[in-house]
Amino acid sequence: HYFDKEVVRETPLPKHVRDILLDATNRVLTSPQGCASTNRIRNYYDDRDAIKALNSLKKNMCGKTSSAEKVESVTLDIETGTHVYKHLWFGGTSFDAKTSHEGEGATVFFDEYGKPEIVVVVYLRFGDFGREAAPPAAQMIKKWREIKSRTPVG
Repeated sequence: HYFDKEVVRETPLPKHVRDILLDATNRVLTSPQGCASTNRIRNYYDDRDAIKALNSLKKNMCGKTSSAEKVESVTLDIETGTHVYKHLWFGGTSFDAKTSHEGEGATVFFDEYGKPEIVVVVYLRFGDFGREAAPPAAQMIKKWREIKSRTPVG
């Protein structure tokens, strides 16, 4: 194990509720109507490597996007005044592909998604849509998997 863990409190989550939540947050990435699907991102996102990372991981990933408007003054010039800017984020959970429905070792508890692997939250200032933070999150998950595969467990 990479880090020691301590369970402070467990909250029961019925399987049918968990299934609904995971399915909905997976559709954010996999459904053509999903706000972070590559269909919607590739039109304006220039980083092709980030799109490839998101495409390769989206079946083993769930996430939620969001954006918030904030009135800010980003200059000391009084005449410029304040403007409304958007800040955005994407929170994503990746699931270990070896324990998912596509791999071996799937359990009844983890069903089609498998064992949760890592949670990544990307926060970007001065963006347009929360979906812009999904590709960097996928790149971080991909990098985590590379590091994990090179690092001996123990």
